[in-house]
Amino acid sequence: NLGMAAAACICGAAFGQYISPIADFPNLSASMSKISTIDYIKLYAPYVGIAFILTAAFYIFAGQTSSAGIDLSSDLEPIVNAVFSNFKPSVLVFLPLVVALVLSIMKLHSVLVIYIAGFVGIILGVVWQGFSIADCLNASYSGFDSAVFLAGADLPDILMNLLNRGGILSMADSMIFIYLILTCVALFEVMGTFEVLKRTAFRKAEKAFPLTLTTMGFGTIFGLVTCEPYVTVIVTSDIARGPFKEAGYDPKKISIIANASANFAGYLAPWSFLALYLASSLGVTPLDYIPYATFFYLVPILILIFSLIGFGNKKLVAKDAATEATSGVSQ
Repeated sequence: NLGMAAAACICGAAFGQYISPIADFPNLSASMSKISTIDYIKLYAPYVGIAFILTAAFYIFAGQTSSAGIDLSSDLEPIVNAVFSNFKPSVLVFLPLVVALVLSIMKLHSVLVIYIAGFVGIILGVVWQGFSIADCLNASYSGFDSAVFLAGADLPDILMNLLNRGGILSMADSMIFIYLILTCVALFEVMGTFEVLKRTAFRKAEKAFPLTLTTMGFGTIFGLVTCEPYVTVIVTSDIARGPFKEAGYDPKKISIIANASANFAGYLAPWSFLALYLASSLGVTPLDYIPYATFFYLVPILILIFSLIGFGNKKLVAKDAATEATSGVSQ
């Protein structure tokens, strides 16, 4: 089942994206709620951890019941042979990852973590793999190119598809699109559209669960309409902050609600750019993997269930309320 296999790959990648201290979503969500990335990860960890365990159990069970008689060695062997013949596999290649994890635990700024880990990767590429410094620096900007680094090598198409990507330039289209979306968002803000939506949606949401449900619903609908998870996190966090504070609840929780709803819409809407990109990269259609992407269903469901039973509904204490009020006045 290619759809299930694709869903497993996507869910596994998303798990790291959800809680990595150097990933874009955690940093964006944390900054919108004015908390550190580490504090954000601590808030999110129970929900994401349980969802990951349940998702892994689902795939293990489904894989055991549907993989009988399937031999993947013929597909994997050319890829493994190409890797070992053109690179020098070693535990040393995990060094940039270890550096990133250690620096993140030390609470170093995410930008510095990315640059330092990337610099370590360049050093390994030059010293261990034998690449030139110029090619490595060029790859950090425009992406890895097997025609440059592995000229004349006979690589399987699937391996070339995995290798030939990355670089700062690959994010240009997304950044331009986000800029255009934010321009539209600013226009709606000036027109008062979001204020009307906030008053209407949160009119009867005064308790923890209604607030959580309304925020989740707003973020999901906004994400389905805009197809842009980053902007969904920004707008949802901004709109929900006021109602949470007025009801006496800590608005820090909004960071995980906005993230969960934005990713739910981004990964599971068949028309979203993210879903179409992932599907094309894995050789399936969005409708092939969406039914099996259990991780994205479980995270928002768990947030709602936990809120209903009273877990994670932190109230604002006097000190926090004063801080929030001061922050609001300064803005």
